[in-house]
Amino acid sequence: MNDKRTSRNYLLLALAGGLIWTGAATAQVYTWTDEQGVVHYADMPDDEEAEMVAIESRRSNPRQIEQEVTKGKAGRQVDNAVQREQAEVDAERNQIDAQNQAARADGCERARAAVTNYNTHRRFYKPLANGEREWMSEEEVAEAKAAAEQAVEQYCD
Repeated sequence: MNDKRTSRNYLLLALAGGLIWTGAATAQVYTWTDEQGVVHYADMPDDEEAEMVAIESRRSNPRQIEQEVTKGKAGRQVDNAVQREQAEVDAERNQIDAQNQAARADGCERARAAVTNYNTHRRFYKPLANGEREWMSEEEVAEAKAAAEQAVEQYCD
């Protein structure tokens, strides 16, 4: 009999605790907008047009919060690593672009000098392996000049 009373007392205590917990979890909140357009929130309606807002509350889980925070930190670390890697790739790409631009500028300068040379001189030669010169024909000079003009178009914007 004593065990039944104890069980019943525990049951009543659990029900009372549940009711208290439920009351805290389903608190009533009202909202309304006044004449100036300001939105108000309160636990008691202050206006005839106040509407009850459904708010759910639940007990927080410290382990879950810690996991989410840790997961967020890990995600930020990965994001930071990805950003650093992307910055390195961008820097390398910029360096390659600068080298290509310098090479184009050098090619442009050489091509323009060649065109100027073909326009200002009459005779041209090709050096031979034995150190002698072979004079170019008018057709060879015209081909070389056309190639230099094409190089100007290619390297000079």
